[in-house]
Parts: sequence; structure tokens; C-alpha cells
Amino acid sequence: MIGPRGLRAALVLALIGVLGACDYNHRRSYVQPTYRPALFNYAAGGRDLAVQTVGNPFVEAGIDDQAFAALVTDAMQGRNLGQPTRFTTAPGESARPQYKVVIAFDPVEPASYRALCDGAVDSGPTGERIRVKAAFCQGGRSTGQRVLTGVRADMVADAGPRSEAFDRMMAGVTRDLFPLWDNDFDEDCRGILFLCH
Repeated sequence: MIGPRGLRAALVLALIGVLGACDYNHRRSYVQPTYRPALFNYAAGGRDLAVQTVGNPFVEAGIDDQAFAALVTDAMQGRNLGQPTRFTTAPGESARPQYKVVIAFDPVEPASYRALCDGAVDSGPTGERIRVKAAFCQGGRSTGQRVLTGVRADMVADAGPRSEAFDRMMAGVTRDLFPLWDNDFDEDCRGILFLCH
């Protein structure tokens, strides 16, 4: 039987869990109608996948752009659904050059996913929360860019780039960029409940 101290401790832990859940948010907000999970496996399964970052909300904390990009890709490793891939800012020969992920931190609005893929988004100042937009892109010089999926996220700015909040946010962004099922299933999510949003 739980005594008063045990009950108090359980309530404190529950409150910490609830408050911790408020330090970041993410959600998939776009899936191209022809997107299929096999497309990600073709683009990145067992390969490098190029990641481009826009902006650095922690430059004033002494983290340069290259170090921040490394923190971003480190937080993405092993978090995607589907085949394993290596997220990197310096893809090797295994990468398919027509595919990339672009992640913008505090993008200047309006910042569409298409603009993200086209490299036409700038980063603005950070407020109380760091805003994130990420896109999985396909294209080339002759065909132009096509948005395959897009995710929005935000987190408390004072959590820092090495915080649990940043890690969990980037894990969610990575997972939601590469859905396991055809299309976006918001209305009728199949599978394990925590994978639905």
C-alpha cells in the first residue's frame, strides 16, 4: 500500500512528466499524395541521406553552424521509421543526390515547404520558443524540387541543443518525416497508437 509520502512522490513525478511534455511539440503537416514508404527505402535505405540546416538558434551560446548541424544529425540517427539510414551534412557516394532533408530553425514566414526544398528560406530571430520546419525533398536541376513530406515543430528556447527536449523534438521530426504507411492517415491512423498524432 502506498503511504502519503509515496503518493506525494508519485504526484510530483506525474507533474514533472506533464510539464516535460510541454517543452516541445511536433506534428506532420504535409504528405505528398503519391508518397509511399518504399520511396524512402529507395532514397535512403542503407545509404547516406543529405541533411541541410538553415539557421542556428544557439550561435550566441558559442555553438557554431557546423557544430549545430552535427547536433541536429546526431539527434536524428536511428529515429526514422523504416530502413536504417545515415543522416549527414556531408553525404558520401552511397547517397542518392536527388533526395535531401532540409530543416529550418526559426524560418522567416511565409516559409513554405517548397521554398525550404528550393533553398529560398532565411532564418530569423529566436523568441521564447524555437520554431522548426522540416521537409523531405526530391528533385534535381532539370526537374525542380518536389516536397514529399513536411513537419512543423517547436521547443522552449532555453532548453538548449543538448537537452532532452531538443533530442525528443528531433526524434519526433525525424519519425514524422518518413511515415510507414501510404499517405497521412490523420483521420484513420492504423497501427500502434503512439505512432498516430
